[in-house]
Amino acid sequence: MKSDVILRATVTAAAVALVATACSSSGSKAATPVGAGSSSVSASSSSSAGAVSSTADASSSSSAATDAASSSSSPTSTVTAPAITNKVTDTVTHSGFKLKIDTRTFPFKPEASSMFQPTDDKPWLDIHLEVTNVGEPDRAFSMVDLEVVDAANERFVPSIVASNDIPKERKLGLVNLKTGEVETGEVIFAVPKDAKGLRLVFTGLVGDMTPKPVLDLGL
Repeated sequence: MKSDVILRATVTAAAVALVATACSSSGSKAATPVGAGSSSVSASSSSSAGAVSSTADASSSSSAATDAASSSSSPTSTVTAPAITNKVTDTVTHSGFKLKIDTRTFPFKPEASSMFQPTDDKPWLDIHLEVTNVGEPDRAFSMVDLEVVDAANERFVPSIVASNDIPKERKLGLVNLKTGEVETGEVIFAVPKDAKGLRLVFTGLVGDMTPKPVLDLGL
């Protein structure tokens, strides 16, 4: 029994000694001088702040340089009307058709009895044309193969409403022509009254990528 008590006391004393040692070690770490720790943290903070500031400044300078280069290298986009290639009196050929302007009237006044009338701000432009098939037989020509463009590159397609009011014998709508056949008729466009530099563009058949004739209407 006595030996057991001595053994327990020895174990207890050893345990106390271990606890004391642990506390002593913990206390040593906690007692690190405030000045030394503060200097270390301040140095680290200053270094990080300086690095972040330098990176931000470099990024800003890079962005500014990129923006400046972008604005100086980007040309101002301008849209221009198609260049005139022919006079109003010329005969042009495109998409297998020969086309000639006989007359053009602007502003065009339909008969008073006509169901449709032009408005004051968009008078009608009437163009009388002669079309000849000089290509493959049974080729179709339509008034939608034409458009009027002004100097500001505003485009105007034939007015279906106005053209439908043209008597059948005078209207140039959709026609099928054999090789050598000729058709004449009128096409009407609604164009702003203050439009300048009007020209007729023979756009031709869909998919025809050859240069399009542009006739000066002299208006």
